[in-house]
Amino acid sequence: NMKSRYLTVLFNSLLATNNVKYAGKTLEFRLNNPKNFIYKGKKNIDAILVDDVVTTKTTLNQAKNVLKKDNVNVVLSIVLANLSK
Repeated sequence: NMKSRYLTVLFNSLLATNNVKYAGKTLEFRLNNPKNFIYKGKKNIDAILVDDVVTTKTTLNQAKNVLKKDNVNVVLSIVLANLSK
């Protein structure tokens, strides 16, 4: 629900080539098994990075590093999480 006249959502632009699952895994496992993202979107832009949950920031850090190589400036990272039980 990121629709806005001020934002353009880029779907399927940042793709993981390694579909490893991080749920319940240690930081060591996450660092040894990167998602190996590739970016196929617009270059030289400012971006907001959105993830569904944050545990160790591993996925966000990997994504940000890949985007940086294509001159995508991540100005904000947003995590969508439901903390209610």
